[in-house]
Amino acid sequence: TTADDDYEPRPHGDVDFGQLLDQFEQEQASLQEVINTIIRREGKLESPPAAAVVGVGLYTAFIAPVLPLATHAFHFYLYLPLLGLSCALGAAWDGLVPPRGRWVAWLLGGWVALQGAITARGMETVPLRETGLPFMGSVRRAQVAGRVLDELHRMGTPLPESLAMLGPDALSPPTRPDTTQLSAFLFNDVAGALDEGTGIRLRFPEVKRVDFFGDLGPWLDRPDVVVFDYRGNVTRAPAAALYLRRALLEWESGNVAGTAEAIGRAEQMTRRWLSETGGAWRREGAEMIRSDAEAMLELEGGRILPVGDPRAAARGAYRGALAQIAAQAR
Repeated sequence: TTADDDYEPRPHGDVDFGQLLDQFEQEQASLQEVINTIIRREGKLESPPAAAVVGVGLYTAFIAPVLPLATHAFHFYLYLPLLGLSCALGAAWDGLVPPRGRWVAWLLGGWVALQGAITARGMETVPLRETGLPFMGSVRRAQVAGRVLDELHRMGTPLPESLAMLGPDALSPPTRPDTTQLSAFLFNDVAGALDEGTGIRLRFPEVKRVDFFGDLGPWLDRPDVVVFDYRGNVTRAPAAALYLRRALLEWESGNVAGTAEAIGRAEQMTRRWLSETGGAWRREGAEMIRSDAEAMLELEGGRILPVGDPRAAARGAYRGALAQIAAQAR
């Protein structure tokens, strides 16, 4: 039998995939023949001008689609264009530079390396709008993750086994939450940079669980929390202290119901702080809670509410709750 006798036609239906595959193989073989006439044969280029034309064409074809993307500066956009550029430069070198001038290659190599370093560094420092953070995602996430881990380490106090990470909204006025698309993107960016907490658990083996929350709320069930911003700076504090600050913001805005809710959660988290934490960090956190509650009491002591202010009826309960929290934290 011959090879033709052993050939079995490929099955096909409405679309002859076998024919398409045969056509692809033929085109691949033709392309390979074209490439073989351009690349080196027996140590010498067959046709340097042709290689240069192909190289310039490849470079242009790969770089042109990304040039309009002014804010999309990424390293990998240069990978394919550099193939064509290398082909064109190599052809020009072999065709134009005499053997005695080949030492210039070292100068050109150094210049290309320097230019590449400048270009790469420029990509890494292009800022993301309104943040000052690097636009390139890999660089931005590396910086943020490194800063978060370093600051958690510098705190010196062992982290809890179950760690709650809160976004910047935990410190912002509730009446003006940062709910923009950029805010949501950056919150998820920080969580992604830390691989949803895996980076923290690897760096700090005592931490067994990490949860990310956008803000304070009933979902927060831990008295010891860490608040991060989008640059990777972190603040560790008792959840009770954060709820006291939220209560103050709600009170100042005249939201009595919001104040009562925040004060109630502050009382609950104060009790949990005193019962679930220990050591110097327990004393430091209790002092933070006490000083915040007393400062709020002092602020309210000299306030004169206007007639008809909805806070007037709730003022006694507000001051009593603050006094109770301060007494618990002593």
